[in-house]
Amino acid sequence: MASDRTFHIERVKGTTFIALLSIVVTACYLIWRFNTLNPDAMGFSIVLYSAEVYGFITTLMFFFMI
Repeated sequence: MASDRTFHIERVKGTTFIALLSIVVTACYLIWRFNTLNPDAMGFSIVLYSAEVYGFITTLMFFFMI
């Protein structure tokens, strides 16, 4: 019985670590990506960046649900 509880605790720790790592890496990517917008095609760049931010937000909501 104790091994099942230990396994669950370790699984939660692992899931939390992976989620936090994903959030940090994606946030760093979005900051870097904002500095690389193409001035020759600003409209397209903003649309693409908005899609990436939307994906990050949906990922955050997914992590909140698990």
